[in-house]
Amino acid sequence: KNFSTKTRRNFNAFIPLCQYAGIPETMDFSTCHLFHRSFTNMGLGYTFNANKFEKMYKETEYNALFERIMSPNIDRETRFPESSGPDYRLRLVLNGDSEAVKQYEKNPNDYTKAITQFTLGVHDPSFPANLRGESVKVRTGYETT
Repeated sequence: KNFSTKTRRNFNAFIPLCQYAGIPETMDFSTCHLFHRSFTNMGLGYTFNANKFEKMYKETEYNALFERIMSPNIDRETRFPESSGPDYRLRLVLNGDSEAVKQYEKNPNDYTKAITQFTLGVHDPSFPANLRGESVKVRTGYETT
């Protein structure tokens, strides 16, 4: 319950803890600011290292509204790794709603559509993620490398 309560205050509640190349120094609910909302070919998602929003999409009323409400990457340049190895890895925790998962397992036709797995894709930061063709499924409650 404590985990769920803290993630509600996090802007990216599905990714409550994260760290890249040792930054932030400790993973904490208030320090995970590495992910931004983004478009994918499966709908809305979160991205770690996308190009700036205005470099990827034409200026339209819809995109202006998306930028204002959903807070995509508008200020951070694309990151390039300084080196490789465990000190430069991306670490994160994906959070599904455990109570919603229990409800969904009891009744799969329930409208709550609990998150029991995430779709994870690695892609060129200049393009939206192709999650339909180049991705893996990561179930909640498991460690994946």
